[in-house]
Amino acid sequence: MDTRTQTIVHSYSPETGGETLGGLSPNGDHAYINSRYSNYIWEIDTKTHDIKKGADLESGSPYMVVSSSGERLYACSTQGINGYLKAVDTSTQSVVLSMPINPWPFGLAINSSGTRVYLAHGGDAESDSDPTAIDVIDTEKLKTVARIPITGSAYSMALNQDSTRLYVADISASEIAVIDTATNKIINVARSEKSPRHVSLSADGKHLYVVTFTSAFIWVLDAVSLVVIQKIDTGKNNLREVLARPDNGIFVLYFY
Repeated sequence: MDTRTQTIVHSYSPETGGETLGGLSPNGDHAYINSRYSNYIWEIDTKTHDIKKGADLESGSPYMVVSSSGERLYACSTQGINGYLKAVDTSTQSVVLSMPINPWPFGLAINSSGTRVYLAHGGDAESDSDPTAIDVIDTEKLKTVARIPITGSAYSMALNQDSTRLYVADISASEIAVIDTATNKIINVARSEKSPRHVSLSADGKHLYVVTFTSAFIWVLDAVSLVVIQKIDTGKNNLREVLARPDNGIFVLYFY
C-alpha cells in the first residue's frame, strides 16, 4: 500500500489461507509470510513482486519474528503433540537450527541485537514440563538460558527500543507485566481490563498501548508505572492488534 495515497499498489496470494506478515528485511526488499495452514515460509521480493516458497518448516507456523539484521527468521509452532522453534537463514531459506519446545507456544519477541528470543508458552502454571512461562533463548545455540514464570498465558509481548524491558500481555490472568531483561525478573505488574490481547510501545517509549478481547478502547498506560493515563474509544468491536507509529500515532486492527 502507498501510505501517501492510502491506495493498494499490489496484492499477493500464496493460496494457503491464514497468512500473516512474519517480518521484513531491514531495507524492506523482502517480506516473509507465514501461515498456520502452510508448512512453508513464503518470500516476497517487494521490488519485483515475485513470490516463492521459502524454508520448509514441516508444519504450519503462526508465530514468527525477524532479527533486526534481517539474517535470521525464528518460527515456532506445535507439530502433533510437540512444539518446535526453528532458525532460518534468510539468504538461503534453509533451517539452520532447531530445538524442541513444550507445546502451545503463544508468541515470540526478539531483542535488538538478535542475541535473545523470548518465547511464550501457554500451559499449566503448576507444571514444570508444560509451564505458563516465557523462555529466554540464546539464538547462537538455540538453547534456553532462562525461564520466567508468569501467572497465566502471555498472548503478546513487546520490547522497548534498547531491549531492556519486555512488556507482556497476560491474557488469562488479565495482567500487564514488565520484565527486566538483564535479570529476567518481573519488576512490575498491573491489573488490566479483561483479556489483554495485544500490546505496543510508543516510538518514544513513554506509553504502552493495550487492546483487549472485550473492549472497544485502546488503553494508554504510562510505560514505567503502568498507570492508565488515557482511554481511546475506537467505536469498534473485536480489536485484534495495536501498532504505534513513528510519529506517535496509532494503528488498530479490528474485525467487523
